[in-house]
Amino acid sequence: RYNSTYLLAFLDLDFFKKVNDEFGHAEGDRVLKQLVSITNSHIRESDKLYRFGGEEFVLIIPEIPPKEQVSFINKLRETIKNELKTPAGNSVTVSFGVAAWIPGTTVASWFKRADDAMYQAKKQGRDCAVFSKD
Repeated sequence: RYNSTYLLAFLDLDFFKKVNDEFGHAEGDRVLKQLVSITNSHIRESDKLYRFGGEEFVLIIPEIPPKEQVSFINKLRETIKNELKTPAGNSVTVSFGVAAWIPGTTVASWFKRADDAMYQAKKQGRDCAVFSKD
């Protein structure tokens, strides 16, 4: 509406099925809740985190200057890696797919660009952030 700078980030827990398989779904749920807690404590009040399905989340980040976008996402990714643990104490990593809002495009195309970037992060070996080139 106001041509603000918005980022859309898809977050997907890497190898989350292994957490459920090894420790059970109750522990998997605990890991998901811990992810939400960690993420919410390291984002601004204006940033909004939503569960998109399974172990995938969507983070909407308004009013973030372009020069701060990469460092913000990578700092959050590193924080999650350092703080999110399995019951055995192993790190749980997250892949990020990120797309900036482009005025005049659709919400569906914005989601697709972020989703495509997230799949590219998975292909690149996980535990990384890929930004849409558009």
